[in-house]
Amino acid sequence: MLTYLNTRLSIGGRLLVIATLFVIPLILLVFLLRQQAMKDISFAQKESAGVVYLQELWPHYMRTARGGGGAFEAADAAQNNAKFAAEDAAKAYATAQGPARLEAGKTLIGAVADGSNLTLDPDLDSFYAQDAATVELPKLLASTVQLKAAADAAAAGQAKPGQLDMAISQVSTYEKSAEDALGASMKNNAAGTARALLAAPAAALHARTQGLIAAAQSPA
Repeated sequence: MLTYLNTRLSIGGRLLVIATLFVIPLILLVFLLRQQAMKDISFAQKESAGVVYLQELWPHYMRTARGGGGAFEAADAAQNNAKFAAEDAAKAYATAQGPARLEAGKTLIGAVADGSNLTLDPDLDSFYAQDAATVELPKLLASTVQLKAAADAAAAGQAKPGQLDMAISQVSTYEKSAEDALGASMKNNAAGTARALLAAPAAALHARTQGLIAAAQSPA
């Protein structure tokens, strides 16, 4: 199946397939946070609210990465932005254009994670899952968009010196960071739930990212 995808899909198509894997850590977070809710109700409830909001925000960020997105119009967006002290980041994301919007989206995702206590999670399995979902995977997604732009420029003979190599290096670096975060979540979850949910998507993410790099190097 992966071979078929790597040979049949365009760079943009592979980018879309990769993007669909990025929400898996959020699904895991919901499960883990519900398990630990009784440890500290108030803290865990705020974390859970942050995860729910990120589940609304992430698909919009993925559409933005594919060149669409439009306005982010979740019904509870304004309320959540205020709750998580992310109003300034949300305004910047709403008004930014082009590549700057991807950067603004990363900042907004990080602001929601900070404001909802996700970055303070005391349990290592859910801490690393949120690190993947709110820090490493947004970086990786943005870098794959830059890689597509560099590959398109190279194919048209318009790439700047070193542009494609630098884009490939960034994708490789961010993919490794995401892989490490997902691996740490699995390692630190004694119940095995994280591994059951993340092992296959993490492997697929690696394989498809490598396929995207290979396609960028040999677009024909």
